[in-house]
Amino acid sequence: MADLNLGGDESVQKKLPRIIVGGIRYEAVLTTRRIILAERENGTIREDIPYQDIVLAVAGQNSIREPQLRLTIASPSGEQRSIDLIFVYQPAGMNVQNIESCMEILNEHKVAVQKSGCHDAAGPMSRIQALTPGMAAGNRAQSRPAVPDMGLMSTFGSGGAPVPEDSQKTPWLIPIIVVAGILAVIFLGVFLAGQGPGEEMPVSATATPSPTATRTPVITPPVTTIIPVLPANTPPAPRTAVPTNGIWVRISYQGNYTGTLEAKGWGIDVNSCGTQYYLVPLHDTMIHSFIEKGDGSAGKLEVGIYNGGTLVSEGRTTRPYGIVELHVPVGPAAGGAVIPPSPTKVQVSPYSSLPFVNVPPSGVWVRVFSTRNYTGSIRANGQETLINSSGDQFYQIPIASGAIDGSVEKQDGSKNNLIIGIYKDGAVIIQSYTSAPFGVAEIHTRV
Repeated sequence: MADLNLGGDESVQKKLPRIIVGGIRYEAVLTTRRIILAERENGTIREDIPYQDIVLAVAGQNSIREPQLRLTIASPSGEQRSIDLIFVYQPAGMNVQNIESCMEILNEHKVAVQKSGCHDAAGPMSRIQALTPGMAAGNRAQSRPAVPDMGLMSTFGSGGAPVPEDSQKTPWLIPIIVVAGILAVIFLGVFLAGQGPGEEMPVSATATPSPTATRTPVITPPVTTIIPVLPANTPPAPRTAVPTNGIWVRISYQGNYTGTLEAKGWGIDVNSCGTQYYLVPLHDTMIHSFIEKGDGSAGKLEVGIYNGGTLVSEGRTTRPYGIVELHVPVGPAAGGAVIPPSPTKVQVSPYSSLPFVNVPPSGVWVRVFSTRNYTGSIRANGQETLINSSGDQFYQIPIASGAIDGSVEKQDGSKNNLIIGIYKDGAVIIQSYTSAPFGVAEIHTRV
């Protein structure tokens, strides 16, 4: 985020890293004087709202049951406008906790805060659940839809009058009557044709013979059955082959994605779409991949690490704004190492700043490191451990297996690294970091 230009007696009370306003991802910072909204992509500050200008803050839910805070803001000229802050889904209900913290801070600064009625007693759900057919509108009783007004200036869904019962039954009765009539004509023609030409009428033995009456058969035109020709199934596009020499990372997603690829002092920023291949010019190392979807769709993001054309490890996600994080060791480059055709941007791994310490050889531990102060929490199996410290700290998690969710926030505006990692039996399972001012490092995994 750009320089906040805090006043001498102004301080940051809360930072909300995942907010959507008007379909754009923002970061929100609540200070002792105002709310600041900055775009997550480039840190540009778009809104700077003093608390004294906020007339009303109404907390509720949007159409897909995400927490939403509507701010009504008064301008110096007396006009009012509204801004909707949407707190997108986060594990362990962090988005619900964030909106509650935001409301408490606004209340502390004498902003009128209200809660609107809950749209659905079933509780909040994720964007993936909301996009599932039948979930957006809830379970409703089946009813006959109203006829839409099809006038020139009308739109679908207008309040037209319901269709009468008689008009609904007529359309399916007419085809049945027509088909029955056609079948009757066909059977009658076949029956008359089956009598054959030249059939003689019976005569009495005592009567004078009369000319034989010949029946002319009725020729029924053949019934032509029209069989619709279905288009041939279009074969899926062939999957591009992975190079058979060297170590490669394959990223595939129909939309945009961003992130980083790192390995032993080498690194590259990722910002692309579709299917891309990235050469890792190293071997016998650990590859760290952190790739995030750039939109809220339910499409599949796939990240695979290959050695000599053979898949070593793969991760995927369909969650809106989902993240695929991999930490995979690779051996010698199969098929021979590949020399990149152009210089690759070299970055220093943030994890190289971790001091060397003896990690506990048994159990599950969470390690947090920063040279400045940090706060946060770690949740596992319904238990929460609060964090408020600095330096290099280890926190034991009393579980043998299960899900672990952690969120730690920097308490200063420096660009120093804040690193959080999970260890099991002395080996690192997953790591995450941030160097942004007042940044947040999150970690979500299973052990």
